[in-house]
Amino acid sequence: MITPEKKLLFSVTAKDCRWDYYRGSGKGGQHRNKKDTAVRCTHIESGAVGQSEDQRSQAQNKKLAFRRMAESATFKAWHKRKVAELNGMSQRIESDIERD
Repeated sequence: MITPEKKLLFSVTAKDCRWDYYRGSGKGGQHRNKKDTAVRCTHIESGAVGQSEDQRSQAQNKKLAFRRMAESATFKAWHKRKVAELNGMSQRIESDIERD
Protein backbone atom coordinates (compact mmCIF):
# COMPACT_ATOMS: atom_id res chain seq x y z
CA MET A 1 0.00 0.00 0.00
CA ILE A 2 1.36 3.40 -0.95
CA THR A 3 1.00 6.08 1.69
CA PRO A 4 0.44 9.69 0.67
CA GLU A 5 3.30 12.09 1.12
CA LYS A 6 3.28 13.97 4.39
CA LYS A 7 3.85 17.70 4.45
CA LEU A 8 4.45 20.11 7.28
CA LEU A 9 1.39 22.31 7.72
CA PHE A 10 2.58 24.28 10.76
CA SER A 11 4.74 23.91 13.82
CA VAL A 12 4.33 24.83 17.46
CA THR A 13 7.40 26.20 19.23
CA ALA A 14 8.24 27.74 22.58
CA LYS A 15 7.59 31.17 21.04
CA ASP A 16 3.91 30.22 20.70
CA CYS A 17 3.63 29.82 24.47
CA ARG A 18 3.52 32.00 27.57
CA TRP A 19 6.02 30.88 30.19
CA ASP A 20 5.59 31.40 33.94
CA TYR A 21 8.36 30.63 36.39
CA TYR A 22 7.76 30.24 40.11
CA ARG A 23 9.04 28.53 43.24
CA GLY A 24 7.83 24.98 43.62
CA SER A 25 6.07 23.75 46.71
CA GLY A 26 7.00 20.85 48.96
CA LYS A 27 10.29 19.44 50.10
CA GLY A 28 13.56 20.59 48.59
CA GLY A 29 15.27 22.78 51.11
CA GLN A 30 17.23 25.94 50.42
CA HIS A 31 17.55 25.40 46.65
CA ARG A 32 13.80 25.06 46.20
CA ASN A 33 13.08 28.04 48.45
CA LYS A 34 15.43 30.41 46.60
CA LYS A 35 15.13 29.45 42.93
CA ASP A 36 12.21 29.76 40.51
CA THR A 37 12.60 26.29 39.01
CA ALA A 38 8.92 25.37 38.57
CA VAL A 39 7.53 26.14 35.11
CA ARG A 40 4.06 26.59 33.61
CA CYS A 41 3.68 26.53 29.82
CA THR A 42 0.48 27.92 28.28
CA HIS A 43 -0.11 27.59 24.56
CA ILE A 44 -1.65 30.95 23.70
CA GLU A 45 -3.87 29.93 20.79
CA SER A 46 -5.39 26.77 22.31
CA GLY A 47 -5.22 27.63 26.01
CA ALA A 48 -3.61 24.25 26.79
CA VAL A 49 -1.46 24.23 29.93
CA GLY A 50 1.41 22.05 31.07
CA GLN A 51 3.43 22.49 34.22
CA SER A 52 6.33 20.85 35.98
CA GLU A 53 8.15 21.24 39.24
CA ASP A 54 9.52 17.70 39.28
CA GLN A 55 13.17 18.47 38.53
CA ARG A 56 15.76 20.68 40.22
CA SER A 57 16.61 22.36 36.94
CA GLN A 58 14.42 25.03 35.34
CA ALA A 59 15.55 23.88 31.88
CA GLN A 60 14.45 20.30 32.53
CA ASN A 61 11.13 21.49 33.95
CA LYS A 62 10.63 23.70 30.88
CA LYS A 63 10.99 20.70 28.54
CA LEU A 64 8.66 18.60 30.68
CA ALA A 65 6.04 21.37 30.91
CA PHE A 66 6.07 21.81 27.11
CA ARG A 67 5.69 18.05 26.61
CA ARG A 68 2.79 17.91 29.08
CA MET A 69 1.08 20.81 27.33
CA ALA A 70 1.47 19.12 23.94
CA GLU A 71 0.06 15.85 25.31
CA SER A 72 -3.00 17.47 26.93
CA ALA A 73 -6.49 16.78 25.61
CA THR A 74 -7.06 20.52 25.05
CA PHE A 75 -4.02 20.81 22.80
CA LYS A 76 -4.81 17.61 20.89
CA ALA A 77 -8.35 18.83 20.14
CA TRP A 78 -6.99 22.22 18.99
CA HIS A 79 -4.37 20.50 16.84
CA LYS A 80 -7.00 18.31 15.20
CA ARG A 81 -9.16 21.35 14.40
CA LYS A 82 -6.17 23.34 13.08
CA VAL A 83 -5.06 20.54 10.76
CA ALA A 84 -8.61 20.10 9.47
CA GLU A 85 -8.92 23.85 8.91
CA LEU A 86 -5.70 23.95 6.92
CA ASN A 87 -6.80 20.94 4.86
CA GLY A 88 -10.30 22.35 4.25
CA MET A 89 -12.12 19.68 6.26
CA SER A 90 -13.16 21.67 9.35
CA GLN A 91 -16.88 20.78 9.23
CA ARG A 92 -16.29 17.02 9.39
CA ILE A 93 -13.73 17.27 12.21
CA GLU A 94 -15.97 19.51 14.36
CA SER A 95 -18.67 16.82 14.33
CA ASP A 96 -16.09 14.15 15.25
CA ILE A 97 -14.83 16.21 18.21
CA GLU A 98 -18.36 16.77 19.50
CA ARG A 99 -18.94 12.98 19.54
CA ASP A 100 -15.73 12.29 21.55
